Amino acid sequence: MSPRKMAKPLFVVGDFVFAKLRGYRAWPARVLQRFSNGNCNVFFYGTCNYARVPRRQICDFESNLDRLGTLRARSAGSNASFRGAMCHARNAFSNPSKDFGFYQLLAVLNGDCVNAEDLPMEYEVVTEAAAIAGKGDTVKTSDLPIEYAGDLAAIVDTGDVESKRQSVEADALPIECELENDPVDIFGTEDTEPDSVSIAEELQSQSDSDKPSDEINKNPDSAEEDSNNGDYNLDFDEIKEELLRNLYT
Repeated sequence: MSPRKMAKPLFVVGDFVFAKLRGYRAWPARVLQRFSNGNCNVFFYGTCNYARVPRRQICDFESNLDRLGTLRARSAGSNASFRGAMCHARNAFSNPSKDFGFYQLLAVLNGDCVNAEDLPMEYEVVTEAAAIAGKGDTVKTSDLPIEYAGDLAAIVDTGDVESKRQSVEADALPIECELENDPVDIFGTEDTEPDSVSIAEELQSQSDSDKPSDEINKNPDSAEEDSNNGDYNLDFDEIKEELLRNLYT
């Protein structure tokens, strides 16, 4: 009489197991789904992938931990990924409720996962005016239009901005009118610049006072004749220096 084979245990969703795929060693995993023929979808630790594994290739995690969860000394250096997977599985086994990667994939397979685009934005945003004033007034992005909810930088207190803009325009208006009506004095010498005609007359009187008395009493006809001949010359360099000195002092 042949010995009876022990029946393979039926694993349920959430059980910790070792699952073996062709070409790979037995890997720490957790059952995601169970099918009618006994095959299971399992979540592999370390890689965070999942695959359908036949029932005969699945065994219990805790009872086979010493046999399948250890590494030989000679192969320890070449199985860093398996060592990381075992560390991941041990942490999940000690605290199953914090196995977030497993529960996230389980929600995706069951159709319970919600797209991030469909989630309502209920977080609070401090407006710019409230932050400046220190009042801490907040608004919810769900109460704002779509174009403002997507761009947090566009959320400002429009009332304060409008009043500031109007006050700035009111202050700038008299300046613009004054600039339009008055010529621009780019050198800033409008109030200090002396009359060039008076300077010329003053220089002329100085030059006449410096001349000898006989030249002053000269016959006007002879003076006119000298001027026609080019003998009567003014010191233009001195006049120019005097003009520049009076302009910039």
